[in-house]
Amino acid sequence: MTSQKIINNKCSCKWQRIKKSVRKKYNYTCQICGKKDNNITVHHKLPVRDIKMLYNLITIEEYKKCKLLWDRNWLIPLCKKCENIIDNPVKNRSFTEEYTLNKRRIL
Repeated sequence: MTSQKIINNKCSCKWQRIKKSVRKKYNYTCQICGKKDNNITVHHKLPVRDIKMLYNLITIEEYKKCKLLWDRNWLIPLCKKCENIIDNPVKNRSFTEEYTLNKRRIL
């Protein structure tokens, strides 16, 4: 099971509340392209796999206790297209370069 699935499956109530508040905070607007969408996804600024390695997270309890995973300041809403591009930077090199330029605005 992937790190993100662990968070979604084992902590779903908490995660749903956090996602809702992040979407509302940013007015359901993608922070890369500006698209508004009621079904916008919520993305960790630092990938969950990196957080997992940084904090050596193994058990579900460790994931639940990791404050960075649940910190709303480290989450942003992204549309499906932008999330896909961010998650697959090698396939989407030109967009990744644009994202890198805009990253300072996001972080």
